[in-house]
Formats: sequence, structure tokens, C-alpha cells
Amino acid sequence: MINIMKFKKSQTPAQLFRYLILPFCISIILPADLMAKAAPQSMLELRKLALNFIQQHYSPKSGVHIEFARWDSRIKLKHCDSKKISAFFPGKQQRLGNVSVGLRCSEKSKWTLYLRAFVTMKQDIVHARRFISRGTVISKNDLVIDNIEISNSNTKFFHKPHNIIGKVAKRNIAIGRKISATALKPAIIIKRGQEVNIIAQTGGILIRTKGKALSDGAKGQIVKVKNNRSKRELQATVIAPNTVKVNM
Repeated sequence: MINIMKFKKSQTPAQLFRYLILPFCISIILPADLMAKAAPQSMLELRKLALNFIQQHYSPKSGVHIEFARWDSRIKLKHCDSKKISAFFPGKQQRLGNVSVGLRCSEKSKWTLYLRAFVTMKQDIVHARRFISRGTVISKNDLVIDNIEISNSNTKFFHKPHNIIGKVAKRNIAIGRKISATALKPAIIIKRGQEVNIIAQTGGILIRTKGKALSDGAKGQIVKVKNNRSKRELQATVIAPNTVKVNM
């Protein structure tokens, strides 16, 4: 609404100048500085600063999606030059899912604000193409790759099928379910009691002999074996089906 002031014909030019011309002159000369100091901090500007800060921690090709929670409209902060506002992640927190971003003004107004956001990222994740029962040795035909949004960086999923093929399902895995490291275990390629080839290398000499496995083992695991000749029990690393290596 615009208020129109009525002036009497008897008012002098000096009075008219005071009411009409002087306020207009002041509004031209002073507002750029005074209004900037008086206006509250723009929450949209703060959200943009927080958005840029989060995006800096991801590759441009990572497909990150960031959605901020609604802020309390009752919050009024004194204006702070954007160059004096620093962003930070408070404490230790994961970079996906619910994320908190702190914004701190270092000017005289000195304030700190925390914005909440939900962060997701698109990644190629290996899924179960069909139902996989517990104890199944996983093959290529059991797997499919889908590009999906994930919001949990604590759970380790697989991005390539070759990291899963040959492993054993520790539990039933439903069709379409993402396959995590906790759902798998290495396949046993040496079983207790079976005959194994024992390889030992010292210097440039390679020694081969026969023995018996005293425990089950997957590739890369250490098992106990018994040398058939010396009858000694040794610690050996499983390197292939029926083959172990003793470190001399």
C-alpha cells in the first residue's frame, strides 16, 4: 500500500524539500551500504555454499544427488560476507545418507549454522540375477549389474562380478538383492585329510614334496599340513587347489 501525503498550499519550499526531496536523496546515497548491513543473511545463499562444499568431495561423474532438509524460517542471522563464511563437516560422519554441514561466519557477527542434507550416489552395483541359496559357489550366471542410487557408505558392495565369482554364499540371497561382502565367504579349495602338493623355496632352490592337509583352507588362507617324508607339521599358504606354499 502506498501512502500519499497531502501538503497544504501554505507550506514553504524548505518544508517541501524536507518531506519530499531529502528522503529521496538519502535513499540514493545510503541504502547500498546500510541495507546490506541491516538485511538478514540469505538462507538460499547459505544452502548454495553448503551444496558447493559437499560437491567438492565427489567426482563430477559420480552422479551425486543432494537434497537439503527444510530450515526453520524463524532463524534470522546477521548478514555475513560470503568470503568470510567457511563450511565444514562436523565430527566424523559418512559422506552418504544423512549428512550435516556446518557454516561458520568469521566476521563480527560470528555465528555458526548447521544444515542437514540427504546425499545419494549412483553406482554400478552387482545384484543377484536369481535366488542364490546358502552354500552356493557363485558363478557369472548368478549375477547382474544395475546402476542404482546408494545412500550408505558403510556397507561394502561389489562393482565388478569377478570379485564375487567363485565365492560361497554364507546365507540365502534373494533375487534382485545387492550382494555385500558380509554375505560371502571364500570357497574352500583344500579340505582336511586330502593329499596336497607342498612347495617350498629357499634362495634359488625350489623344493616339491607331498603332504596331507590338517585343516580346511580357501585361497590365500594359512593351513596346517604334514610332510609325508619328515612327518613334520608345517604352516602353509593355500595358493591353488591341492597346492600349498611354505615360506622358508
